[in-house]
Amino acid sequence: GGGGGGYDHRRGGRGGRGGGGRGGRGSKPYDRQREGGRGDDEYHHQMEDPSGALTFRQFAFKHLPNDATPQEAEEKYEQYKIENAHLFHEQYFMRQKNDPWMQRTFDPRLLESNQGKRLELAKEQSEKFAKGFAEIGSVEGLPDYSEATTEAAADGGEENMETEDPEKKAKRARRIGGFVPREAWHMDRLKHDLTVARSLIEKLNSEKEIPNSPELANALQNNVSINAKSSAEDIAKAIDTCVVYLWNVHGIDYYGGRETNPHDYIEIAEGRNVRAKCSFRKPLSTFALGGGEHAVPADAPIEPIEANEIATKWSKRVDSTWSERLTCLSDPVVLRLVDEADLENKIEEWIKAQVVVFDESRFGSTLSSKLFIAEEFVLKHIKTKQTEAIEKERNRLIDEKYKENVFEYLRAEEAKGNKPTLRGIKRGGSGGGRGGGRGGRGGRRGRGGGRGPYTDLDATTNERVVIDYGEI
Repeated sequence: GGGGGGYDHRRGGRGGRGGGGRGGRGSKPYDRQREGGRGDDEYHHQMEDPSGALTFRQFAFKHLPNDATPQEAEEKYEQYKIENAHLFHEQYFMRQKNDPWMQRTFDPRLLESNQGKRLELAKEQSEKFAKGFAEIGSVEGLPDYSEATTEAAADGGEENMETEDPEKKAKRARRIGGFVPREAWHMDRLKHDLTVARSLIEKLNSEKEIPNSPELANALQNNVSINAKSSAEDIAKAIDTCVVYLWNVHGIDYYGGRETNPHDYIEIAEGRNVRAKCSFRKPLSTFALGGGEHAVPADAPIEPIEANEIATKWSKRVDSTWSERLTCLSDPVVLRLVDEADLENKIEEWIKAQVVVFDESRFGSTLSSKLFIAEEFVLKHIKTKQTEAIEKERNRLIDEKYKENVFEYLRAEEAKGNKPTLRGIKRGGSGGGRGGGRGGRGGRRGRGGGRGPYTDLDATTNERVVIDYGEI
């Protein structure tokens, strides 16, 4: 047949897009059938994901009519993804479960092995914070908002201050510690952030059983008394004191809207990861550096968060993160751990389920061919001689909890309108575009070349990965 209006005997219905005509999409599977003896159904079946989730191409082949427009196709596929979210969650888990960051954040085994050390270090860091203030009368680690310090930091060192391009200087200054909008200096926002930051300290100290000693209270006050008449500078200093404490003691990047997992917190607290930084508000002079038409003079009035679309999105992300954290019944890490009593009960039930009763005096198990005269001997045999099978079942149950943790994360991200990142996993070989290979359909620089690299800017600096869309 020609362009797709005729009956296609290979699909039991109307011809696919392009049918078997010249250049049509139906021609390639048809060629495969003729050359290799495989039909369309078998060809597409072999490409199906183990999770059962269909790619757009597979969905179009199986479920879309021939006359569907591109827009209709996209809408129907989006609806399919919503209705079958569990399949895509399963697909995400299968592809990402061996990623180091995913394991450190959601795998109960790694969380359990690091949780004790995390709690120990948090208490040590809290004591260090209070002791440091008692010795020198101030809190270390607060940002210096002087213009000279900002320019030197923005350049990555004084030696570059005279030679680097001003535009690059400005961009680098904005990247230090993560993005925080200029509007974060507005008085209303400062008051809000101080209230939330102090609430976080109170809740997280309680979760980790860190005592609120007079020494710690003095350190957190940091020589600043906040009242209705406090200046923006005093409130900003009080916030920065809380930000430093939250980062050093709890692994909380307040302005970044993130909480580090136990493994990463331990590396930071022990000084093995010196690149990880928490976010602070930038000096107002930073927003006047370069930036072209977007540059704002340091002495310009500070607008409220609502006046800036980017600032509004930032505040919604940060505020929703800490709102959820403050209303969470327990430490999220604890909620992601395996309940040992529940695990042992499930193991016991599984062991009993392996018993096979042949008659009143003959008992066996699904794990071996041995026979016993009573069920109690079968149970003893399984517990002493089939330890490898028991351990395998134990790991399967823990993997289920790991998957449950990842699914919970995916649902939370989707509820916020975020698309979880494929953390550096590449699919489809080394080439870009539909045709695979180094150049896809159009060769090295042809139509299949992809859109170039994409950087996950929401990840922390030391966790960012670059995904090449040409390889997906």
